Amino acid sequence: MECIRLVKDDPGTAPHGRAQHAVVNAAECSECETCIDVCEQGAISMEAIGAAEAQTQEEAHSLIVQMVRYKSGLSDEQVLEQYQARSSQNLAVKGLIQKYYLRFQTTGEYGAIYLWESEEALKEFRESELARSIPEVLQIQGTSTVETAEIVLVLRPQPFFEKKA
Repeated sequence: MECIRLVKDDPGTAPHGRAQHAVVNAAECSECETCIDVCEQGAISMEAIGAAEAQTQEEAHSLIVQMVRYKSGLSDEQVLEQYQARSSQNLAVKGLIQKYYLRFQTTGEYGAIYLWESEEALKEFRESELARSIPEVLQIQGTSTVETAEIVLVLRPQPFFEKKA
């Protein structure tokens, strides 16, 4: 069931220069609440979820950032297709607050930055079939670089987007 799909935007005219946004497919929606908040046009709110709504520095300290960097045997277009095809699965990962997909222009590498609610959430993900399938699906070549860090200070502890009343 694909209840969420990505829609391409024109970065020149889209808010924040975004290249795409997520939209709920109402016909397939199971009301699992993965998307949390949907506007009248069906676009998913990109507001922070759960622990990402940390109002204090103390709450932010429990968050975990993970950065992954790798070379892929796929073309840019194929990598993006895989990212999009797996986006609904990633949206459903328990404890995953946000995931940023990366492409390093100078090296041709790809990567991701994950924001986790806790070490336990990261550990559960690492043991999941979704995580185990990444090297094969993205045809990762050689060894990936994986780094994990705790957040020690947050510049803007308030959520970037205001919550809707």
